[in-house]
Amino acid sequence: MVASILILDDDPSTIQGVQPFLSQEGYRVACMCPGSLALRRVVENPPGLVILGINDGADDWRFCHQLLPLLHVPLLLLLASDRELDRVKGLSLGAADCLSKSTFSALELLARIGAVLRRDAGRSGRCRQATLVDGDLVVDLARTGCEVRLAGEPVPLTPIELRILACCLQHVGQEVSPEELLQETWGPGHGRTAASLWPHIHNLRHKLEPDPDHPRRLVTRRRRGYLFQRIAGD
Repeated sequence: MVASILILDDDPSTIQGVQPFLSQEGYRVACMCPGSLALRRVVENPPGLVILGINDGADDWRFCHQLLPLLHVPLLLLLASDRELDRVKGLSLGAADCLSKSTFSALELLARIGAVLRRDAGRSGRCRQATLVDGDLVVDLARTGCEVRLAGEPVPLTPIELRILACCLQHVGQEVSPEELLQETWGPGHGRTAASLWPHIHNLRHKLEPDPDHPRRLVTRRRRGYLFQRIAGD
């Protein structure tokens, strides 16, 4: 099946430079400016991949913050700057990859897109059975768009939080090492340490735990990793 790609950028030169060769490679490409219509588009008609341009403005990063909780597909950032700090910021927020507009080539972008889509396809296959009902928590990552609800209310998760949760749900009641979570979340050659997981684990606990300061669902096993367990009936 041909992957669809949605490019969100208000810089015409980026769209003119990227769209033609992606279409020539067989991808179905749509382009929009960032904004409320784009947010609605990714919810109602999700693509296989989103490419978002960050043009050195606070508004672009603000839109990225709005977009990520709605996405259940990979996000690739095209950054106007080549600053390491911006790449780190994008990856920390949950982007699957980041490239600088000033330095990337068409071949590199195609290679990065292919790698991101392959990683996502592998995770999707492993997530087909990633379902859980635990008291008022309902998780069904096999649904189109995924579904997480707590006390009947939808719980918005970032792509990274979803990947961590999906990995944990494959091993309910079993310890998962930090390295396994890192591999499942960012892929081989991630170059990250266990500390990269901490803010996302913290956020998951605040979203899924009755008492985030005393977690019972997503528990830390010191020097060994993490354990996701059911608490209904305790």
